[in-house]
Amino acid sequence: MDLEQILGNGNAKRELERLERDDPNIRGILADIYQKYKNICGAENSQKDSCLEKNAKEVIELFEKKRCIYHAVYRVKKPESLIKKIVDRKYRGRKQYAHIEADNYHKIVTDLIGIKFIHRFPDEWAEINDWIYKLFYKGDQFFVDNYEQEYRNDCEEGFLIEPPVIYHLPEEDLSLYQEAEEKIDHFKFRYEAKENYRSVHYLINFKGIYVELQVRTLSDELWSEIEHDMVYKQEISSLRDTLSEASGLLRIILRSVDEISMYMKQEIAQNREAAEKYWNRGRERLQEAAKLVSKKGEDYAR
Repeated sequence: MDLEQILGNGNAKRELERLERDDPNIRGILADIYQKYKNICGAENSQKDSCLEKNAKEVIELFEKKRCIYHAVYRVKKPESLIKKIVDRKYRGRKQYAHIEADNYHKIVTDLIGIKFIHRFPDEWAEINDWIYKLFYKGDQFFVDNYEQEYRNDCEEGFLIEPPVIYHLPEEDLSLYQEAEEKIDHFKFRYEAKENYRSVHYLINFKGIYVELQVRTLSDELWSEIEHDMVYKQEISSLRDTLSEASGLLRIILRSVDEISMYMKQEIAQNREAAEKYWNRGRERLQEAAKLVSKKGEDYAR
């Protein structure tokens, strides 16, 4: 493992140098984790699916008949990405990463497998949520507070290990999620307001591997991909600030896409009251975007 090549010359390299001051063995620990995980992932050019890929495909197959799912895609974390994440989390002082090693990393890192379920209309989330609940909710007794200490691999079926997390925009209408909560006794979501992010995350244990499920609209997925590749990965702080501003504008425009698509859906259903509500929201988002565009134009004119 070429740790310098994996981490590059940016923040990750400086974070590792800081970690080495407190733990001279950190490089050896990372090398052991890397090698063990790489063996599980299989050779890069192998034509056979790794056990992680097989698990991911099995989960997706459980959703094949759900027509509301426009697209389903999985990602198995690459060994290099795993190492960078561990360095970052240890540097940030995440307690569960304090004693991570080759024998327990799979009990600590919860997104070795990530699966995204993409849907077109915001209200289609409720149907997907009902299906996830039916498949994986085995009772609160399966919820865990400590991923490592309460890890288990003795269940044939997958199960939710914590309540879903609703990442929502500030001041967003949460009635869709609240109505879903009311249908399920003693089952509550966790709500987290994010300035520019909207998605619902579920964490399951599937055959002894933690799997993160993300459910979001097409527009949310588009924004997330652009934000991650062009802003999150940007290491030049001044450029990151500029791109973040543009990303915020894109988020507002894409919010209007969801509102207008719901307006169209409600018009077809002849639900005029709901249609008017979504139309007004879409218009507000576009007006908000227009103000930001105008302000940016004034800044360039100076």
